[in-house]
Amino acid sequence: MTGITTTEKISEEGMDSPGNFSSNAFFKALLDNTRDVIAVLDKNGMLSYISPSVEPMLGYSQKELVGKSFLDLIHVDDKSRISNGLKNLLKTSGEAGYATFRCLDKAGTYLSIEGSYRDLLKDIAVRGIILNMRNITESERAAEALRQSEARYRTVAETASDAIVSVDHNSTILFANRSTEKIFGYRIEELIGNNLTILMPEYLRALHNEGMEHHIHTGEKHIPWEAVAVPGLHKDGYEIPLEISFGKFVDNGNHIFTGIIRDVSERRRTEDELALRDNAIDMASEGMMITDAQNPENPLIYVNHGFEQITGYSKEEVLGKNGKFLEGPETSPEAVAEIYRIIAEQRAGKVEILNYRKDGTTFWNLLSLTPLVNSQGIVTNYIAVQTDITERKRTEEQIKIAFEKEKELSEMKSHFITTASHEFRTPLSAIISSAEILEYYSEKLSEDKRLLHLKKIQTAAKMITNILEEILAYNKADSGKYICQPTEINVTELCKSIIEDTLQNSTQHTISFKNLTDTDVAVLDGDMLRLLLDNLLSNAVKFSKTESTTHLTVLKENNKYVFTVEDEGIGIPPSDIERITEPFHRGTNAGNIQGTGLGLAIVKRMIDLHKGSLEIVSVVGEGTKVIVTLPEGK
Repeated sequence: MTGITTTEKISEEGMDSPGNFSSNAFFKALLDNTRDVIAVLDKNGMLSYISPSVEPMLGYSQKELVGKSFLDLIHVDDKSRISNGLKNLLKTSGEAGYATFRCLDKAGTYLSIEGSYRDLLKDIAVRGIILNMRNITESERAAEALRQSEARYRTVAETASDAIVSVDHNSTILFANRSTEKIFGYRIEELIGNNLTILMPEYLRALHNEGMEHHIHTGEKHIPWEAVAVPGLHKDGYEIPLEISFGKFVDNGNHIFTGIIRDVSERRRTEDELALRDNAIDMASEGMMITDAQNPENPLIYVNHGFEQITGYSKEEVLGKNGKFLEGPETSPEAVAEIYRIIAEQRAGKVEILNYRKDGTTFWNLLSLTPLVNSQGIVTNYIAVQTDITERKRTEEQIKIAFEKEKELSEMKSHFITTASHEFRTPLSAIISSAEILEYYSEKLSEDKRLLHLKKIQTAAKMITNILEEILAYNKADSGKYICQPTEINVTELCKSIIEDTLQNSTQHTISFKNLTDTDVAVLDGDMLRLLLDNLLSNAVKFSKTESTTHLTVLKENNKYVFTVEDEGIGIPPSDIERITEPFHRGTNAGNIQGTGLGLAIVKRMIDLHKGSLEIVSVVGEGTKVIVTLPEGK
C-alpha cells in the first residue's frame, strides 16, 4: 500500500529530525495507531515484523507472531491460494497484489481479512514483502445479510401475487415485479424508467403529481397510505379497481416510495354480487325471516326491509324473539298449530295466517317455511317468507260479496219482472176494459160515461208511461249516462211545476211548498233535480193516506241547498232503511201499493252525481222525512 511503500523514502537524512515526516518516529507512531495491521514477510512467508494493531484484531501480541509463518494463520481452504499468490509475487519484483482470505485469531475464530501486498525484498530499507491487513468480517457479515435480505425481498417480490412497484421522488419507476405485468399488462422493461402515472387514469395524474410534490416538501400525505382504494389503468385502457399500501425510505437524501398493489376486481365483483343479492333480499317486497332452529325458542336472527314494511317492526325490536308476537286475538289457532307441525316435522310448508302489525292492524300473511340443513343433515335454521295477501283476501271477499250481490240482483230482477208485470197488467187491464166498453156500448153510454172511460184510459196510459220512464231513468243512471251540469234555474218555479204534475194524478192530496232561501235562483242541474223531487213527491203521495198533506221545503246553508220532503204516510220499517235505496227493494210494509222499487234508487243516483247527501228519518205509521243536501254548482 502507499503508506507502506513510502518506507523506501527512509534514508540517512536524519531519521529523528523534528518535523520530518520521513523519520522513524513518525512511521512508528503511524504504525502504532493504525487500525489496519501492517506486517513484513520474508521470502519464505515468515513474519519479520507486525504492527501492534495485530493484538486488537487477532488477539496475538507482536512477540507471539514475529518469526512465525504467516500461512499458519490462514484458513486451510485459502492457504493454497495465498501461497501461490506470494510465489507469483516473488517472480515479479516490485509488483503489488490484493486478496481476501480468512485468518485465524487467537480465540480460534476465523476472521474475514482484506489484504494488499507489495514485494519490497530488493528495497534495502525494507527487504521484505509489505502486507496491509484489514478486518472486514463485520462488513462482510453486513453485506451478506444485505445480500440475503435482498434475495429474500426479491424472492418475495417476484413470487408475490400483488404488484410491487418502487419509484423515486419524480415518480420514475425503479422496480416492478412480475405480478405488475399480470395486473397492468405492461412488460417490466416497459415500466422501468417510465413514470408511474401511466398506471393511473388521466383524471388522477395531476392530483398524484401535486400530492407527491407536496409530500416531498412537507412530509404530509394527501391520501391514506394503508389499503387505500384507487382505480388503476390497464395498458389496454380500461380501469382496474385496486387496493394500495405505500411505504417510503430515504437513501442518501433520495426518497424511494414502494407500493404494494392488489387487484381487487374479483373481490369487487364478488362483493357487488353479494351486495346485489343482499340488497335484493333486503329490498324484496316479501318479508324475509331467518330463525335459529338450534335454539328451542327458534328466535329470529335476521329480518329484511320487507318484513319491517309489512309488520311495522324494526329489526332491533324483533331480533332474538320468537315470531309469535305477530299473533293476535283473531289469529286462527289451527293456523298456528300447522306452523308448529311443519317445524316439528322439519319439512317445508305454507300457511295462511292472520297476523298483527305493530300498530294493531291486521294483515293476511302467506307464510312459506323452508328448513336449512347442514352437511350433517341437521336443520340449523328456518327461512320464512312473508307474503302480504291481504289484497288477495280482500279481493276474494269482494268476489264473494259480488257473487252474493249478483245472486241478490238476480233475485231482485226476478222480483222486478214479477212486480213490473203486475204494474203493467193493472193499467193495461183498465185500458182494455174501458176500450172494450167504448167499442161495444158507446151508443148506450151517456156522454159523461164515455168521458169517464176515456179518462181511465188516459190515466192508465200515463201510469204505464211513468213506469217506463222510471225504468229508463234508472237504467240511464246506473250505466253512468247522466252527467251533472249545474246551471242557473228558478228553483221556486221548478218545485211548483213538479207539485202540479204530481197532484194531477192525485186530487185528494195536498202538497205545501216553502222556499226559505233569499232568492229563487239556484245553480243546480235542473233535469236531475226534477227527476229527484218528482220521485220523492210521488212516493210521499203514493204511500200516504188520502186527504193528507206532504210538505216540501228548500233552504240554503253554507252554499248548500237542503230539500226536505215530509209526508204522513205508512213509514219505512227500520229493517228496510239501510237498503231502501237499493234497486228493486221495497219496504216490507208496501203491500199492494203499486211501485217498481226504483224510485229511491234513482234519487240516490241523482244525489251522488251532485256529490250531495241523503238522510231518511221514518216512523212506521206516522210518516217519513227525506232530507236531500246538494252543494251549489259553479
